[in-house]
Amino acid sequence: MFDQAFTKRNLARQIRKSDFITHKDLIKEDIKKSLISDAVDFSETSLFSPNDFKTKKVKGKPVYFLDQLHKELVLRKATENIQRTYKKKQSDRDIIVKQISSLVKEGIAYKLYKLDIMSFYESINRDYLLDKIDSEPSINYRTKLLVDNFVTQFNKSGNTGLPRGMSISATLSEIFLSDFDSYIKSHEHVFYYARFVDDIIIITSSKEGKGFENEIKQQLPKGLKLNSTKSKKKVISLNTAKKEDSYKVKKKVRYQFEYLGYHFSILPPPIKNNPHCFRGLNIDIAESKQKKIKTRIIKSFVYYYKFGDFNLLLDRIKLLTSNFSLLDKKKNIQVMSGLYYNYKRIDIDSSESIRALDKTLKYYTHTNPKICKGINHSLTKIQKRKLASYSFELGFRNRKRVYFTPTRQSKLQRTWRDDK
Repeated sequence: MFDQAFTKRNLARQIRKSDFITHKDLIKEDIKKSLISDAVDFSETSLFSPNDFKTKKVKGKPVYFLDQLHKELVLRKATENIQRTYKKKQSDRDIIVKQISSLVKEGIAYKLYKLDIMSFYESINRDYLLDKIDSEPSINYRTKLLVDNFVTQFNKSGNTGLPRGMSISATLSEIFLSDFDSYIKSHEHVFYYARFVDDIIIITSSKEGKGFENEIKQQLPKGLKLNSTKSKKKVISLNTAKKEDSYKVKKKVRYQFEYLGYHFSILPPPIKNNPHCFRGLNIDIAESKQKKIKTRIIKSFVYYYKFGDFNLLLDRIKLLTSNFSLLDKKKNIQVMSGLYYNYKRIDIDSSESIRALDKTLKYYTHTNPKICKGINHSLTKIQKRKLASYSFELGFRNRKRVYFTPTRQSKLQRTWRDDK
C-alpha cells in the first residue's frame, strides 16, 4: 500500500538530481539532514505565505516557483499523493498526435473541433477544486491541508486560480477538469477526445447537432471559458470520402488546422492502393513554431555580429539543428529533445517548414545582412563553411545528437529567452 505520510524517508525520496545542481551544498550529509528535518516540520502545518510564491516571466506570462527547497519537497510529496490516488497525469503529446493522424485519414464523415480554454490556470475556481479534493476519502488529512493552504495563500497574494509552472498545479488542474473530460468522452456522438492542458480536440460523427458547442461550454466548470479567437478555435466538417474526390495530378489541401505544434493538412483520397478511400494527410511544423526557430537563428547571428564569439554562434546553430538530452526536473529523468524529438511526426520528404528553416540558415550564413545596427564582425569563408555543414533536414533525418554541459547549454539558450 502506498505510504502518504510526510516522513523523513518519504521526503528524502523527493530530492532530485537537479536539486544538487541548484543547491551544491546538498552533497554534505549534515546539510541534507537539516533540509529533510525542516521539510518534516513544515509538513505539520503547511503554512505557506503569499511571499513564498516567486515569479519570473516566460513567453510574456508569469511562471511561479518556490525558492525554499524544504517547502518544495513537501509540495512534491503532496503532488505524488494526489497523483497516486487519482491516477491522473497529463496526456502524452506524441500519442495524441499519432492518434489524430490515424483518425483524420479515415474516409468516413466526421466533424473536428479544435478548442482552447481561455486563461486556463488563472480561471480555475478555488472553491470547486478544494471541494473535490476534500471529498476524496483516499487522500490523507495533511495532503488536503497543504493543498488548501497552498491555493488559499496563492490567491491571497492577489492572484487567481493556480500558479502556472508548478507541478502540483498541473496535477490539480487535471482533477479540476476530470468530470468535464468524462462527460465529453462518453458523449454518444464523440468517438475521439483529447486534451493537452488547455488545448482540446474532439472528433465526432457529425450527427451531434448545432448546439454541441454550447453543450461543451455549459459542461465546463465554473469560471472556465472557451477562447473564441480564430487562431485558437477551428471547426472542420468532412463528408464521406469518395473515389471521385481523389487527386490526379497535384495534392489539393481540403482542410488544415494546427494543434500541439503541428500543422495538419487533410487531402482528398489518393488514387493508388486505396480501396477503403482513406484521405491523404501531410503533417508539418506549425507556423508559430517555425517562426520561433527562425527568430532563434536570427538572434544567434545578431549576437555574433555584435560580440564576435564564433564558437558560441556555431554551437547555437548546432543545437538548433540537432537533438539533445536534458533533465526533466519534474520527472527526475533524462529525456530527448530537439528538432526530431519535438516534431517526429512531420513528413520530412514534403516538409516546407524544414526547407524554409534551411533557407533561412543559408541566407544568414552566406550574407551579412543589416539585421542589427553597429555590426562589428563578419564571417570568414572558413567560418561560413563550418556553418554550412549544419542542416535542419540532415539533423532531422539522421536524428543527430549533440552534447553540451548544463552550463554551456544554458549559455547557448540565454539569448533566446522569452521567445514568443
